[in-house]
Amino acid sequence: MEACGKKLLAVSFAVTLLVTLFGSGCSFVNQASYTPEPIDESGVSIQLKPAAQLQAAPSTTAALTPQPIAVDAMPSPYPATAAEAADAPAYTDVRKQCTFAVTNNRSEFFYARDASMESAWQSYPGEQSITVDVPSSIHDITGFYFKWDSPPPSWDLYAFDSAGNQILADSGGENCGWTEFAEVPTRMSEYKRFMFVATNPEIAFAISNISVYSGAVPEFVPRWKPFDGSRVDLLVIAAHPDDETVFLGAPAVTSVDDGKTVVPGYMSWGASNRRFEAEEACWMLGETYAPTLRAAHDMMANSLESMERYWPLDKAVGYIVELIRKYKPSVIITHDIGGEYGHGAHIETSLATQLAFAQASDPMKFPESAEKYGIWKPGKLYIHMYSNDKITFDLDAPLGIFNGETVLQAVSAAFTSHTSQAAKGWKVESTGECSMENFGLFASNVGPDLKHDSMFENISLRAMDQINDTNLHPNLQ
Repeated sequence: MEACGKKLLAVSFAVTLLVTLFGSGCSFVNQASYTPEPIDESGVSIQLKPAAQLQAAPSTTAALTPQPIAVDAMPSPYPATAAEAADAPAYTDVRKQCTFAVTNNRSEFFYARDASMESAWQSYPGEQSITVDVPSSIHDITGFYFKWDSPPPSWDLYAFDSAGNQILADSGGENCGWTEFAEVPTRMSEYKRFMFVATNPEIAFAISNISVYSGAVPEFVPRWKPFDGSRVDLLVIAAHPDDETVFLGAPAVTSVDDGKTVVPGYMSWGASNRRFEAEEACWMLGETYAPTLRAAHDMMANSLESMERYWPLDKAVGYIVELIRKYKPSVIITHDIGGEYGHGAHIETSLATQLAFAQASDPMKFPESAEKYGIWKPGKLYIHMYSNDKITFDLDAPLGIFNGETVLQAVSAAFTSHTSQAAKGWKVESTGECSMENFGLFASNVGPDLKHDSMFENISLRAMDQINDTNLHPNLQ
């Protein structure tokens, strides 16, 4: 009898387990249905629909693409207080209410609209377009925010008026950023149909996420300027996305507030979401050129020797030399020699930057980048936590272009873009030995610091011309 009871209990448990697995939203069957199918490009015939046909025929893509539930968009059971209403953002992401039609790979387009930055919709080579229909209840469309999983194509954005006329609204692409905003002019903000068209359709691309904003453009959405080859004032060399704020944020945001151009270069890029976080953080720091992210993954190592197995030092130096030659900075900043808390990637980044500072002006070193950009001798190199020729940033100083926010407040606001790292407990280092306020002059080609109140002491266009033997401009100070 006891054995029969045990068998009956086991059968009951197994039935309960099966019901739980196959009746829940996380069942194996449901998970399998979202597995992407291999892309088969053979025999694919793609045709771009004419504007008149698009206007006349509503899209049926919505029936083919699963709509994830937007938990954060569901109504709150509690009424908003006046204070909460005042703090509510002026923008709304209305992508879940819009209907999308794509010229290829339609069944997987939901990957571009789900909450995951790691999943992506992959286009096919050939004519490629995305048509977006906005419900009549939604007004004041401001633009489309793309997070690219592969380098973006060149593109045109068209709007359609009530008569079905196709009007060019914006163009872009190939700006070297992983994030991009397609702006809808105010006069077209009430239009209900838009079409994104790749102008180099022979190149396939991939989108991790697309947002459709109404009401306003979020402050964290980058709108990068194309780099025109001008010299930048400050080059920030960071090991990982988030280091540009955590350890190196004070000089960057202070320089931007002083009217300087600042651009970061990262030694690694990690997962897709960290690339997007990095670009949004840099934009929040007031930077206008997209950062450069190196295609290298981070490995935790507690020594230079261990790290060099993953990042060969010569390649790391060559990468930074190329950045220096491309951007021609007056000042460079980077990590502590000891890697702040002993991180091998920080240690190697610091050493590689020191070597690159000396080698960027030597045409015999890394000749390919010398041929592409020319050589360049930077003015100064500052290192985080370096003990010589110290310069200390006032983290409580108010910043003009940041509406009176202090240095600490502005950098902390930028760090909120790094949601993946904040979730791990990281925060901006504002106190103690590793504080972002502490730097020292490691090397200078323009003489010693005497005042120790600015990284740009002794820096001028004339001084940079002189050390680089370029034509002097007597009117430049």
